[in-house]
Amino acid sequence: MYAFMARAWLSRQWTGASAEPSGVPLVIDEQRVWALPRGTELDVAGMDLRVNDRGMRGGEVPARLPGEVRLMTLGDSSVFGHGVRETEVFSVIAAEQLSQRWQRPVLSLNGAVPGHDSGQSRMTLRTLSADLSPDWVVIGSLWSDVYRGRRQSLPPRVLVVRGVLRELALYRLLQRLLAPVLSSESIRWIADAGDISPLSPDALDAYRRNLRAMARDTSQLGGCPVFVMLPAPMDFDVVPVPEAVAAHRGVMRAVASETGAPLLDGPALLAGNEGWRGLFIDQVHPSATGHARLGMALAAVLAELGPECS
Repeated sequence: MYAFMARAWLSRQWTGASAEPSGVPLVIDEQRVWALPRGTELDVAGMDLRVNDRGMRGGEVPARLPGEVRLMTLGDSSVFGHGVRETEVFSVIAAEQLSQRWQRPVLSLNGAVPGHDSGQSRMTLRTLSADLSPDWVVIGSLWSDVYRGRRQSLPPRVLVVRGVLRELALYRLLQRLLAPVLSSESIRWIADAGDISPLSPDALDAYRRNLRAMARDTSQLGGCPVFVMLPAPMDFDVVPVPEAVAAHRGVMRAVASETGAPLLDGPALLAGNEGWRGLFIDQVHPSATGHARLGMALAAVLAELGPECS
């Protein structure tokens, strides 16, 4: 009886009740620990969610068109587009804007996965980019590194990692709490990020290495990196943002500077607004309006640099 009540309570607390009551279904992935289920169409809280055969949100990736520019995004649920429709995600809006400005096709490739930290995003880039050949890689990894203390649980057998995954931040799994709720074959993203983790120098160093590696790998593939510093309702508070948030944003700004990559400063973009309501779903996820502003701002940054990524 008590065990049943505990499982029911955990299920309500940890399956994304803030905006998606059922959460986003995820599956075990050997390379990235978890990923979206490939080649599926899902109904998440009454909203259609397409996942193509590469495990990316959206339709199947078509053959490259003449003159086409490809815009690939990396990050967690805020970049993935939690709570908004596929056409409302900022990368899709940016691609549409750039297509009009450049008068050539621009394709959005959403490589973000709910819950992925910078190390997992780095592995996504290595796994998918060679085949997709993105011209611009938008690196938006932030919140899953900052909120690293509240991560999704996985069966112990998938915790044997090697190669680049050894450099990922420890997954801080909530195995004991979530094991009764989760199956051994699938997991669900936790929409409620919870409290910000204490600032850890080791985690910050790992974050710096991963951002540098993504910028370097993108350049080696013939593309150009661009960083997006995601905003949040905390940016509208009268008190400074938490130390861990400021430190991670400082690292992103420094890496963008040292690599010569453009940086979209989301907090500065929204600084002129009177408040955050209407721009965010919760403490980290932009609403459709928030995504629209980010998308148009990203398009403005890239439009000045041109489609050739030079």
